[in-house]
Amino acid sequence: MDSTYRDVHQINTGDFNGIPYFIVGEIEQACGTPDIVGDHPGIPCRVTMFLLGNGSFSPFSIYDQGTHNQSVIPYNGGLLVVGANHGEYNTLYPALQAWFIK
Repeated sequence: MDSTYRDVHQINTGDFNGIPYFIVGEIEQACGTPDIVGDHPGIPCRVTMFLLGNGSFSPFSIYDQGTHNQSVIPYNGGLLVVGANHGEYNTLYPALQAWFIK
């Protein structure tokens, strides 16, 4: 589907306004820290939603700093995506993140 994704940690699937989707988080949570750059050189940090349309899934960027795990629930007519990080990598990234998609 997309060969640029190499280090996916979790996949969530569902239905958004009648359209099937899946969401992936790539790379560990502390994008840009020396631990992660050394372990995963050249792999981007990202959280992406793929929406089904015209027979294929198209990517929609949610966040460009990665997350470790995520969960999705319907919320206020959209989707609430919550990301969880370990917070052990000496970074400013929060242990919990949230993104609202409407």
